[in-house]
Amino acid sequence: MEIRFAKKEDLPSIVALARAMADVHHEIDPYYKPGAAHKTLADDFANLLNDHDTILVVAEINKKIIGYINMSVETIEYISAKKIGVINNAYIIPAHRRQGIAKALFTLAEYWLHNKKKVEWIELNADARNKNAVELWSKLGFETYKLRMRKKLSH
Repeated sequence: MEIRFAKKEDLPSIVALARAMADVHHEIDPYYKPGAAHKTLADDFANLLNDHDTILVVAEINKKIIGYINMSVETIEYISAKKIGVINNAYIIPAHRRQGIAKALFTLAEYWLHNKKKVEWIELNADARNKNAVELWSKLGFETYKLRMRKKLSH
């Protein structure tokens, strides 16, 4: 297995993984759009490769991309740290989960954030009903500190 920074030629595989991740969320709750409904993913990820405050890391086995993580640096005025790292999304093909791949992806991205961007804190959003994601992020040292709630308005 190789963990490395993404290249332009990885984009079709990354987009396919992002669509699969969207489908998982859509299954949890139709509030989320299914993967096929995300029409701009290819352009969105292509733009990330040129963003100096964003990192896209892939896991590759036998020349096949089987997972990725996308993190960025954000400036936040209401916190003392002023800038934080944010995990925008991450996905591992189900057949390759629980093999340390997510941890390896996260470790390289975390190194970049801490050593290259001088970030001290990393945040993420996870659907509380996505038990696999919550378990993974907890194992990697994340803790719940904020609660986001929603309400559907009836018309």
